[in-house]
Amino acid sequence: MVKDLGAPGISAITDAQAGELIGASILIADGTARFVNDNCDKARYTIETQTIEDLLLAFRLTPTQLPLRGKRARTLEVSCSGAPFHDLSLLETGCAIVVWKGRVFQVVKREPELKRVTCIN
Repeated sequence: MVKDLGAPGISAITDAQAGELIGASILIADGTARFVNDNCDKARYTIETQTIEDLLLAFRLTPTQLPLRGKRARTLEVSCSGAPFHDLSLLETGCAIVVWKGRVFQVVKREPELKRVTCIN
């Protein structure tokens, strides 16, 4: 996670706790997923394409609360042993986000040549 985009709704973590997550890693691999300290060794993945409004609605947010750029997103839905685990969304602008305990974080691959994009207006 590279940037805390804030808690536009209700969050289970404080600003200080969110700051500690900057630099935390997410692992997506064949059958394995790790989001910070949450591990799953029976991960399954599905991809859904949706509007930004539908993406925000899933988190009970509005475009006014979190003005994400673009009109569409592709979401990698991760389930663990059949139960929802975590989701990772790629906006059409190239920005990737994850919602963690009510906070929105921008994420990037750990490759120095990737350019960072702006997620919110």
